[in-house]
Amino acid sequence: MSNSLTLLFSLTASLHTSEPESTFRFARLLDMNYQVTFVDGIRKKSQIIEFRNGRDITRESVKIQDLNGDGYADLSITGGVGADGQPWTKAWIFDNKKRLFIFDQVTKAGGSR
Repeated sequence: MSNSLTLLFSLTASLHTSEPESTFRFARLLDMNYQVTFVDGIRKKSQIIEFRNGRDITRESVKIQDLNGDGYADLSITGGVGADGQPWTKAWIFDNKKRLFIFDQVTKAGGSR
């Protein structure tokens, strides 16, 4: 993907109740390609996640919340709307041992993959 970035917005969130806030910076690359830069509030190291999305990224399309019940916040982004009119999302699960987000799945409304 291209190195030409346009910063869209930033969010801060604590990944766990016992942790300081981490930062998420959302940027547009070219042709519906996006980049999320995650700066870990504990290790102060960055992870860059690049992906293609079917719609523009907005604050409303991003959720930072626990998706798998492990007590750590995960990242999900509404990716578009399928032919059936149902939205679908992309999810990255936070791996606390590695302190990284790992791509998990694309799901449609109602939880189907």
